[in-house]
Amino acid sequence: MVLPGLNKAVLERITKELGVQTLTDKLPLTLAQQIQPVIISNPKSNVIIEDTVLNDATSKTIFTTSTKKRTFIHGFQISVTKDAQNDSTYVRLVVTPKGLASKKLCYLRLEPTTAQQHIRESMWFNEKIELEKDTIIQISSETGTSSIDVGAVIYYSEEDVL
Repeated sequence: MVLPGLNKAVLERITKELGVQTLTDKLPLTLAQQIQPVIISNPKSNVIIEDTVLNDATSKTIFTTSTKKRTFIHGFQISVTKDAQNDSTYVRLVVTPKGLASKKLCYLRLEPTTAQQHIRESMWFNEKIELEKDTIIQISSETGTSSIDVGAVIYYSEEDVL
């Protein structure tokens, strides 16, 4: 049964995602004529936690986006600890937003005055950022002579392509 003014795709989403049974549940006819139904969903974020040691000019892939689903990044946390003092450290989180080349989403600089100093940065986006399919999320370093400890938490979601 297709109601006047209610397209088939919207009707399928109402039945599949909201569990409305059109044979037993009645949709008011005025709904189809006056109101466009909207499904509002806040997808649950998936969480990736990565702890790693990075040497100078190395990178670590945290996650590869799906080849079939749309992937969105909602936010992140990064912490960096340096073992040596007076040795500049640069750490970046790199992603590939949809339609763009890879970008530094976060760039941290730590110049410790004593060993074991650390820095932490976190960000939660008002609007989730869609990423290109089949691309990597990575952390990378440009550091002096010693290694660094890096922790990253990435909040993301995936959605089926409609």
